[in-house]
Amino acid sequence: MSESTPGQKIRIASGGLQINVINSELEDTVGAALLGMIALILVFALIRSQRQNRKLLQRLQSPTS
Repeated sequence: MSESTPGQKIRIASGGLQINVINSELEDTVGAALLGMIALILVFALIRSQRQNRKLLQRLQSPTS
């Protein structure tokens, strides 16, 4: 595998397909930011569902009058 520089075009095999190599550091940063946001959303969803489960259990365990 050869090194490529940002903005360089790579020709793949005999298919003639050209791909522009974008700054891979930027792509990595954007990817990491998206994964971080997804992780935060999942953590908050987990906290919310735990809170709802706790309330439901308290309602089920409390004596009904």
